[in-house]
Amino acid sequence: MAILLSIALSFGVFIISDLRQAQEIDNSVVSYYFADSAIERTLYLFRHGGKEKIGDFSGAPDSLSAIDKSSDFDGDGLSDWTIGESSDYESTFFRQRLYNGQSVKLYFIGRSGGTNTSQSIKIAWFKGVNSPKLQVIFTQINPVSEAGALVYYTDINKIEISDSTQLNNPVCFDFKDKDIQGNSLPARDYLVELKVLGTSGDFVDNLVVTAYDEKKGLSGCNSVNYNNSYNPKGISNITIKAVGTYHGSRQAVYANIPPRDPSSGLFGFVLFSQEDITKGY
Repeated sequence: MAILLSIALSFGVFIISDLRQAQEIDNSVVSYYFADSAIERTLYLFRHGGKEKIGDFSGAPDSLSAIDKSSDFDGDGLSDWTIGESSDYESTFFRQRLYNGQSVKLYFIGRSGGTNTSQSIKIAWFKGVNSPKLQVIFTQINPVSEAGALVYYTDINKIEISDSTQLNNPVCFDFKDKDIQGNSLPARDYLVELKVLGTSGDFVDNLVVTAYDEKKGLSGCNSVNYNNSYNPKGISNITIKAVGTYHGSRQAVYANIPPRDPSSGLFGFVLFSQEDITKGY
């Protein structure tokens, strides 16, 4: 009887452990979908809330503006998800390595509404192997209506040959805010694309972009006043971290969102897991 009782107790312990593990798995699945629902809810608010920009840069760096940061799905009085740790913008954009043919896009939004006072950007980069070049393209996101069509002006398209090492300083660009005839426009939001041009195996290292709230001036990037006018608002993508909680289980989902897609005006994002899962509208 003692042997049978020991065997029965052992099986009971295993069964209870398996049941607990199964319950934890169930809870983690629910908390994951709470987090995913939080991202979907946030995207819905950004798309349908009349917002042309995310967060409007009203908060501090690494803090998304207070718009539906949490919610209680099951009515127990506790938050089932939160996006409180999300990032409003990046103070400085940094990319370790960019290979031939690859590009990155930076969004400078809020300029048209006056919440972002950026007037210029500084770009520093170092060549990898061979002699890659860096293409710099500025496109205005706010369209101008001409002949019944919406026109997005590309007012800068340059190829930089020398990197920061050879020049001993980075290159600077002013936001032109002009139309194709050279007429001045009110401050526009911008999409800036940086692309590596070279041959197979070429790459650019340590690509750094910083925004400033004044023009580059006569002294360019080496101006002391210019360097002291650093303005961190409006660079790169928005990162949303949604955390779902259910019966002690916590799951986090990250979404990387371009502030505005100038071709469609809609939002999309990527969920980062073992494989990149692309979601959008």
